[in-house]
Amino acid sequence: MNITSIDKNSMIKSVNLSLNLNIQGVTNKLTISENELPQKQAKLKQMALGLLSAHAQTNITKSYDNLISSDFQGPSNFKALQRVKKAINYEKFGNAYFKSPNSLIFSNSEITRTLDLSYKFSTKKDTLTPSTHSSTLSTAYGDVKVFLDLYDDNDKLGIGGLTSNVLLFNFDSNGDGMLNGSDELYSKLKVRGYDKTGNEKIMSLADVTGGIGIDLTKFIDNNAVNKSLKEIDKMYKQPDKNSINETVDKRIFYYSSNPYTNFSAENHYEKLSNESIDKFFDTYANKDGWVSLNNQTMSGFNNLAYEKMGFDGKLRLSEFNYISDVNYSKDHDSYSAYQKDSFMKFYNDYQIEEDFHIQNVATLSRNLKEYGVEGADELISKLSVSKSSFMIAMQNEFEKATGLKFSTQNLEKVKRAFETDANKAAASLSDSDSVIAMKRNTNGTYTLRFDSGRELIVTELYSDTGKLLEDENGVRASVNLDAKNMDEIELNTLDFSTVGIKQGEKFQTLKELGVNFIKSVLNKYGTQFLLTLNDNKTISSKELYNLSFAKDLEKHIPKIDEKDKLYQKVDKRA
Repeated sequence: MNITSIDKNSMIKSVNLSLNLNIQGVTNKLTISENELPQKQAKLKQMALGLLSAHAQTNITKSYDNLISSDFQGPSNFKALQRVKKAINYEKFGNAYFKSPNSLIFSNSEITRTLDLSYKFSTKKDTLTPSTHSSTLSTAYGDVKVFLDLYDDNDKLGIGGLTSNVLLFNFDSNGDGMLNGSDELYSKLKVRGYDKTGNEKIMSLADVTGGIGIDLTKFIDNNAVNKSLKEIDKMYKQPDKNSINETVDKRIFYYSSNPYTNFSAENHYEKLSNESIDKFFDTYANKDGWVSLNNQTMSGFNNLAYEKMGFDGKLRLSEFNYISDVNYSKDHDSYSAYQKDSFMKFYNDYQIEEDFHIQNVATLSRNLKEYGVEGADELISKLSVSKSSFMIAMQNEFEKATGLKFSTQNLEKVKRAFETDANKAAASLSDSDSVIAMKRNTNGTYTLRFDSGRELIVTELYSDTGKLLEDENGVRASVNLDAKNMDEIELNTLDFSTVGIKQGEKFQTLKELGVNFIKSVLNKYGTQFLLTLNDNKTISSKELYNLSFAKDLEKHIPKIDEKDKLYQKVDKRA
């Protein structure tokens, strides 16, 4: 059997078979006839390859749903479809645990119509460039095939290939729009091409990009994004009373149409200006000062977010979940119990899945050896470090929900947190409820009211800009939330050449501005940073940003001699 020619779909079917097949019942090799042995060996090998392929492909697609679904077209519709899928497949792995209690409010017909509208503004009116859907990546060396070398053997089994450049978005683990050395699996990404004489050449993705990586925004068609968002605005300004868009939160379609929402919120959210906040509350607040959030009141915003501390002790922006037309009478303690129940179900199911995978691998490895399967030792070595698709999908969900890198220690850490202080732990987990109303308090803070019944006071509100934070000079920014928890000593040990502020429409580094000292102060408007310049003048800023220089990266793209160019293999029989 030619391993490299195995179809991915057959591998997926194989892993599903292996999850259900009682391979412990396989009889001793000696009872298998000589004619039956090759068939048994082929079946065991296929099962091993299925598990290894599922391991690789789930790392590529990030969820088991995406692995087995042909619906996944790209990151432009990922968030929206995942949210809607919660209502369709409530208990499916990858979506089942840290979910919104609003997940089941749609009827089947409403779900279908919502999905139809999501596709209308994503798949059918694609917001990604044609090159995104190509199976080859254009580099300075030429067009190459990208693959995940998960086992450090140049993907000998042929199971780590990326079928489309859109999958590169899934490797941007820090969500900054750049695929580079700061991302978790970047070092495992390699490319395959051929020289002029047909010899295969394998290089790291870092090498073919001159060490700078890939700017994922190059795959986004900004004109198509703007056009699609305008159509959504038009649809909601003139709602069809017979259509789902009259009652479904506009943000569902916003997420399905804007690929920038796949990047972390810190890279495309900015703090709301006082003028915007004043206008919002002046226009919509009732006599008690509350604004009910709905399609009308949210019409001026793509979405809102607030600062939230995760289990890792770091601040991050928590985006408001979409609102469903449902009322809850739950109190704070009930919400905490709901979050704890969700986590404990996850915790117990993960233990079961991990134990099952370990037993499955042990039995399969033993049979590979006993039945003398060709290459058994190599397969067993890879199986020993593999994970099931369910495990990987659950680990990804854990990291998104907690802000922690998945490990047994961190899993236990969250469990202990819920046992020690369920309210605090529930607040640290990603929100599973939705902000339905806001009030501005006299001290400048804001009270958020959730559909779970809980209320939360926050000091800052952020608005989604709909694109990465970047100025016309190619300076790219992300909000530095960590600075808010730093003392003066920590603030002044920041790298002033990569941390900066926004001056008008321009981002500038602290070094460019001549800053020699930073001090933070807390007032009714939140945290402010006072920056002392070399001439002893002082300027203030509401925000510090981590800055990178996107246009400068292009200067590092390597110049390649013709003799070093790579090409795609040509089938001479064609």
